[in-house]
Amino acid sequence: MRPENTNKHKHPKATKEEQRRQTIQIMEWLTLGWSRQKICTEGCRLWGYTNDRVIDARIKQARHEFREAWNNTDRQEFVAQQLSRLDLVVEKSFEQKQLAVTHASILAQCKLLGVGDGSKF
Repeated sequence: MRPENTNKHKHPKATKEEQRRQTIQIMEWLTLGWSRQKICTEGCRLWGYTNDRVIDARIKQARHEFREAWNNTDRQEFVAQQLSRLDLVVEKSFEQKQLAVTHASILAQCKLLGVGDGSKF
């Protein structure tokens, strides 16, 4: 006679889609600067895991995805994105008469472009 199938785990294994959603959530938490312990606590609470090993695997996957995204970003594309963002900061800070912010943003643009060190502006 075969023994009954006793599942030691309270929760069934996450599907690929659930794993993907969990990894994306952990990426958001890492972006917010959450510690490993905080991520493990919140992940176990939300997803019902009783062991940090699963959360650690998701953290590892999230960090891998960050590296992949960075490696796939072309340097020129990255610089162009940052310059566009700084253009907006310059425009808004100038409109609000926050000249120190305007100046700092222009210095940052100079540094990104490699135009001197920006100190002669």
